[in-house]
Amino acid sequence: MKRNFWTLVWLLVVGWPAIYGQTIPIEGVVLDSITRQPLPGATVVVRPAERGTTTDGGGRFTLSVPVLPQRLSISYVGYGPVELELNERPADPLLIVLRPEATELEQVVVSPDNQPLPLSDGDEYVVVDFALTGERMVVLEYYGVFKGYQLTLIDEWGRRQGVVALGHTVKGEKSLYKSCQGNVFLLVQEKAIRLQHDGHLLTIADTIHQTVFDKLVRPCVAANEEYTYYEFEFVNGLVREYRWHDKASLQSGVFRVVASEDQLANFSGDMGLMYRGSTISNIGDISADENFRIRRLQAERDFLVNVFYKPELPVFLWSVGDRLWLFNHPQGYLEQYDWEGQFEDRRPIDYGQERRWRKELYHDEQTGAFYLAFHHPDGIRWERLDPFTGERQPAGVLPAAQPERLQLSGGIVYFLEFDHWKKKKVLKRWRLEG
Repeated sequence: MKRNFWTLVWLLVVGWPAIYGQTIPIEGVVLDSITRQPLPGATVVVRPAERGTTTDGGGRFTLSVPVLPQRLSISYVGYGPVELELNERPADPLLIVLRPEATELEQVVVSPDNQPLPLSDGDEYVVVDFALTGERMVVLEYYGVFKGYQLTLIDEWGRRQGVVALGHTVKGEKSLYKSCQGNVFLLVQEKAIRLQHDGHLLTIADTIHQTVFDKLVRPCVAANEEYTYYEFEFVNGLVREYRWHDKASLQSGVFRVVASEDQLANFSGDMGLMYRGSTISNIGDISADENFRIRRLQAERDFLVNVFYKPELPVFLWSVGDRLWLFNHPQGYLEQYDWEGQFEDRRPIDYGQERRWRKELYHDEQTGAFYLAFHHPDGIRWERLDPFTGERQPAGVLPAAQPERLQLSGGIVYFLEFDHWKKKKVLKRWRLEG
């Protein structure tokens, strides 16, 4: 009887905190050891309690544990992990600093058996999509149910320099898109979120509706920066202005706009035809000063509408210097147009035995070179194309099984490939030969 009594007392003492739901709160902040800036989205886990959380925008976190001692593990992509032993409740919030890990990518060796190398292959996340922006890339990653999604900026050395934690705020289909002006957009939930970076810090600039994005951003011509570039600004859902600059004539101007998303979404005109010599039709209170030399040519408009408002057409269009290049790959020819959309020349391309394979044309903005990609069963055969003569030179075979999202910059092909061992998509890069 006495033994049962003391057993009951022991159970009450040990189980008292659990009965009344008492826990020990743990608070802290996670900082960069060099810049002392907060690290939002860092993972904080306590073991053996197996509870965790992520830091907020200020690098702060709060979690509760049922009992001490516990081991606190803090990790962040691109930083060395830290572990702390908690034997008693801290009197003040914990101050935790993580040291950056400046790891560089392996150098790609150009050889006959040149193999793709993983660029972003962490076991803790899955690459959903990516977009190149200059010498850097924006990568959309998924860290599982616990952490959700995040955007990461990766520099030319493979170092992760900027992170935007999205968590579970983005639902449905998600993809990244690079506009002709070099802006990167995250397309999600019928919204287009414009991203910007200063080379190190990645931030969200503004958000517009998908229909507005499709009319203002998607149908455009990439202009060489020696001539013209355009920018637009959205403030609280309103289009404020378009800024344009012609480096050839050293003239600049502002095309002011006061229009809501509803006005833009319901407009059916030829918006988005934004390059030298073009204009945008009136929308509500839009007006343009003629001194800015914004004009519109019928031939130019008809030419671009024919290309961009029929996405099923098997054509590709680039601007190089002061000329537009149109590639019709089923027929096998390159066409050259001037900035007014006037036809100038056509160059046939003899595919030979390659005609039966699916083919695409890529323009490397960094080097200015054109490449043809033939999708063979054993991989993608690349050839460098001279647009002036139609001559082709071998540039290697990419031995990848069903690669996705092929993008080219600086002679390097970036793509997503499904890894059957890891059961997920992996971001890889492969250098063209020659």
